[in-house]
Amino acid sequence: MSAQASTPALQLALLLDQHDLIGAIEWTLATARRTGLGLAAMTLSHSALPGAGQWLRLTVTAEEPALFSLLVKRLENGVDVREVAVVEETAGQPEATTVRRRDSATADSPAAAPVH
Repeated sequence: MSAQASTPALQLALLLDQHDLIGAIEWTLATARRTGLGLAAMTLSHSALPGAGQWLRLTVTAEEPALFSLLVKRLENGVDVREVAVVEETAGQPEATTVRRRDSATADSPAAAPVH
């Protein structure tokens, strides 16, 4: 019996502008698909700051891990994407590394809850 290798996955937390939330989600998912990634999980939650936007948490998979950095670069250029953070597990606790933030306003931590 051969052991099957697990598909590499990346967890992201994106702070999306509320003006066109559905459009921002659709653009994000389409960008991931065009990059060659699969969607493993997605959740949406409000920011702790009123009017700051909503956090979209994604877990994406890829056969080629190099595609993850390409996706992050593409998401950084999204009009309705205010912040992109890569979520990494450290000692069982999610920890966010901010890749890009557009404004100086602080929103609640994208790593406050695990990705489902």
